Amino acid sequence: MAQRARPTQLTCHVCGQVGHTRDQCHIATRACFKCGKQGHRIANCPLLDPKAQSTQPTTPQSSTSQGAQKQSTGVRTRAQQARVQVMTHKEAAATDVITGTLPVNSDYAHVLFDSGASHSFIARSYVLKRALPVDISDCELHVDTPLGGVMTTREVCRTVDIYVDGRQLSASLFVLDISDFDIILGMDWLSKHFASIDCHRKWVNFNILGEPEFSFQGSGSFALPMLVSALQAQKYLVNGCQGFLVSVTDTSSVTSRLEDIPVVREFPDVFPKDLPGLPPDREN
Repeated sequence: MAQRARPTQLTCHVCGQVGHTRDQCHIATRACFKCGKQGHRIANCPLLDPKAQSTQPTTPQSSTSQGAQKQSTGVRTRAQQARVQVMTHKEAAATDVITGTLPVNSDYAHVLFDSGASHSFIARSYVLKRALPVDISDCELHVDTPLGGVMTTREVCRTVDIYVDGRQLSASLFVLDISDFDIILGMDWLSKHFASIDCHRKWVNFNILGEPEFSFQGSGSFALPMLVSALQAQKYLVNGCQGFLVSVTDTSSVTSRLEDIPVVREFPDVFPKDLPGLPPDREN
């Protein structure tokens, strides 16, 4: 008897959830998580407007349904307050914060160390460009911005590895609409990894228990390392760009001498330092 083939489950490559594709993902399409429509976020959703809710007719419900509704509503609307002190390069220049470029997963990111931020955040554009997996948190985060506004998010990246001085430091970052920085590391991440900030010297020192002390020096530069892959280089050459082959020699290194080679130094006549001349011509 032939077995019936099991239907394949759709998996979204943006958020990692099962049941929909990338075209239907609210994160990729930037649709509202409440009503599913584009053009606004969940914080500005008309369905959450108290005036719109007051105009809707109410119908009597049983105690069981009312209890279930209260329980589900409590999970959806459970909110937590957060703050961020710096969001732009201009604000970073006016405060004693530390910025720099760090390896993140298998890429690089512009990172801001902000002790005035209660949580850590990652830019939505960075998440979409690198296709990082995103989870939907049970907690809705209301973030107070430096300009007095409020940004709301429930999206979080839980599998982000940040490398500082060769050490792998994990991070759980809330997704936020920021543009000038890829990642903002706040007090939750700094305290987790026993980090202290020296604003005067632009140093971030890490004193993790049981590990040697290490640090990161902020450069204030937002330029990524000037590296290209072999495929990119080939594409540039095809498009008419000039390429140069450079041979680099480290002049500071000590060259090997004949006296330092164990076998060769025993036969100085066979391996002279200077050749006496060209070898004689062979007879035919």
